[in-house]
Amino acid sequence: MTEDAPKMFSLRLSGDGINIEQQIEQRLALQVVQVVMGGGVSGPAAPPLGASHSAPPPNSVQLSLREHLDKIGASKKPEQIVTIAQYVCEVEGQGDFSRDDIKSRFITAREPPPGNFSRDFAVAQKNGWVAEVHGKKSRYYVTAKGNQAINANFSNGKGAGGRR
Repeated sequence: MTEDAPKMFSLRLSGDGINIEQQIEQRLALQVVQVVMGGGVSGPAAPPLGASHSAPPPNSVQLSLREHLDKIGASKKPEQIVTIAQYVCEVEGQGDFSRDDIKSRFITAREPPPGNFSRDFAVAQKNGWVAEVHGKKSRYYVTAKGNQAINANFSNGKGAGGRR
């Protein structure tokens, strides 16, 4: 006769002037996932309560961080920083990241870490590829410009240190 408590999920949305963190029920969480994955909202009916969205869609192949870096062709350290950051946010599901999150992933990818991480991270920021989360000191996100650079495989001809 006792009804099970609904499963709760943590929702975090942050960006330019937005910072929302709250607990939401599974049904709403599944609708959010559907919208984020490009399916739009199909009215009040959400995917079945037992549906899992943790597995990649059929016919897709999940790349390791090393494969992701190779696929993108990130050769300069600031390019690698933003590419690793994108992987951390999108594949690993972290909404944002710290500098230490990125430093540790160089080891995971078997990539030599930058000799001067602070300088290279600053270049990624100067290029507009990563930005600090508003209201969350030392937490960062990949910007739209960063995603565009990654999607273009950094083919703007200027490279990470190019002048404008």
